[in-house]
Amino acid sequence: MNRTVVVIEDNPDNLALMVALLERRWTVVTCEDPHAAITVVRDERPAVVLLDIGLPGLDGPAILDLIRADATVTATPVVAVTADVRRESDDHWRRRGFDGFIAKPIVDKTVLWSLIDSFVATVETCNGTEDARDVDANGSAPTRLH
Repeated sequence: MNRTVVVIEDNPDNLALMVALLERRWTVVTCEDPHAAITVVRDERPAVVLLDIGLPGLDGPAILDLIRADATVTATPVVAVTADVRRESDDHWRRRGFDGFIAKPIVDKTVLWSLIDSFVATVETCNGTEDARDVDANGSAPTRLH
């Protein structure tokens, strides 16, 4: 089962928050360089991509276009992540080609988790704990930085 989430975010504080919110449930791969994003997505073949919209040099919609144009990852779900409240509309981002939308700052981790779970098959739980195969000795899924 693919439990990898790629987070493409250039702001170190936002990236650290996303990793902290996700790493106990999924394998998190991060990318701060928008120009390396398509390579990371191709290499990792994640279950879902969380893509910041306001990246410098190559913005989120441009990266989404690269993902959709690549036959090896075109079907990968991509979620728009933005603080741009003027366009805080799931419909707007879906019309643009994204599979979902989450607003920054993320104030309710369960909203983020539910969104990701809608794309990633959830692990079987036993007495409320995650399958041990998905976590390390510290109770966290692995995180890889790019």
